Amino acid sequence: MTRARAELAVYILIAGVLPVIAAFGIAGNVMSVCVLIRHGLDKSYNVMLVALACSDSSFLASMFFYGFVAAAGFQYPRNRGSFHFVFFEVVRVLDYGGGWVSFSMPVFITSERLLAVFFPLSLSRIVSPRRTSVAVVCLFVFLYGLMIFLTVRESLAYDYIRQYGGTNQSEGLIEAAIYRNTLDATDVIREFSKVVYGPFPICFVFGSCIILAIKIKMANRKRSQMTGGGNKGSGSSARVTATLLVVCMVYTVCSSIVFLCHSDVITAYYAKGPDGEMTGVVLGEIVNLFGVLNCSVNFVIYVVMNKNFRDTYVAMFNACTKK
Repeated sequence: MTRARAELAVYILIAGVLPVIAAFGIAGNVMSVCVLIRHGLDKSYNVMLVALACSDSSFLASMFFYGFVAAAGFQYPRNRGSFHFVFFEVVRVLDYGGGWVSFSMPVFITSERLLAVFFPLSLSRIVSPRRTSVAVVCLFVFLYGLMIFLTVRESLAYDYIRQYGGTNQSEGLIEAAIYRNTLDATDVIREFSKVVYGPFPICFVFGSCIILAIKIKMANRKRSQMTGGGNKGSGSSARVTATLLVVCMVYTVCSSIVFLCHSDVITAYYAKGPDGEMTGVVLGEIVNLFGVLNCSVNFVIYVVMNKNFRDTYVAMFNACTKK
């Protein structure tokens, strides 16, 4: 891929597609939080969905701000005291901190649903809303705290001349994309990201989704037999599980694409070509696109899959429009 074509693709993604989807996703996550709080946080899955919406919004905010800066004109930070440097460091924390939490939450969600499906009578003793809140807060504090620590430690060693070769370095959209996608320059951030976005959480969530789907199918069949086929609906727990199942399946698809695009096999393949660097830049933005989609689509899933959520949202929307 030539630089001209790469610049066009990157411009469309960074300055157009990603910020628009991110803005929609942030709005949807805010509305999701409002509806979930209205339902009450006395359910463990509501606590986890609020946490998921907050971490998703953190990641989406970083994508939106990246696009705004790229469209306005990218510049390498000249020194640690410049606005651009502080801005990118803050956005980096929102990016990686939010991404780590967002891609970790499906593991918690599927674990809770497995307990709810297989041990329904013991669920309240094993997973209470209070314990879930403590676990979620600890996850946020640990992952964001780790990212803040690594960011501050790396920022102290920042040297523009040494890293970017002085003021003659070009500063176009390609450089903005490269800079954005190499903010995980430290080995700790890069290796930890491989764990979070790696095969274990993907396989665990995917396997759990299959088990839950089979369990829901069996429960629906049993309910249909008990009611003579007259009751086509499903129980409240089954509806919640089905909704969370779709959320986790979307995560599985998006996370698998992110993992594959970052794998050594794929990177080695496109690096062999004469325009390997440009292909890698565009591929990096495609990875960001799937990350943004994963963090933006949950509100739509809730509205489509869950009648209680949909009714509450419509009631809140009507109440706001009548004011």
